[in-house]
Amino acid sequence: CTATGPDCLYVSPANHDFAPPFDRSVIYTDQAGDPRAVNVLIRQPQGAALPMPVVIWSHGGTDGKTSPKKSMAEWSTVTASAGYFSIAVAHAHRQDATRLCTSLGMDTETCHRFVPLNWDRPHDIRAVLNEVERMAAAEFRGVIDKDRIAVGGHSAGAGGAQTVAGAKRDFGNTV
Repeated sequence: CTATGPDCLYVSPANHDFAPPFDRSVIYTDQAGDPRAVNVLIRQPQGAALPMPVVIWSHGGTDGKTSPKKSMAEWSTVTASAGYFSIAVAHAHRQDATRLCTSLGMDTETCHRFVPLNWDRPHDIRAVLNEVERMAAAEFRGVIDKDRIAVGGHSAGAGGAQTVAGAKRDFGNTV
């Protein structure tokens, strides 16, 4: 949106163009010992003051997303236009949580009630935060500020952001 009003409560005073977005995969080993890929799309503002703060956006929805191009696109576009190095995360859906439940010491009944996205989202975000730190020391040295990072999201993405920030969550028989 371009003007404040009922549909747009905030308009940034900055309005940066950004380079064509680019994607990458962040791979980490999950609790069960399985590789997990987190796809992200990065929007880098042009002409913003350096080093830029970083915003990581985590989507809602239980089905997961495979393409970060459709994940929090509006929100990450707005923050990139405002001068933030913006990263949209696409959290993959876990097809079978059995190995994860076993690694967490859950019995079958507890595993049936377990919602694995509540476990995966904060761990995916943590992997992306680690990647931001790596990028700040390598190809984006002097461009991004690893000491000024915000994590936000919608629905399950907001829950993941809160967990990364320290909120306690009950995963069945473990917090």
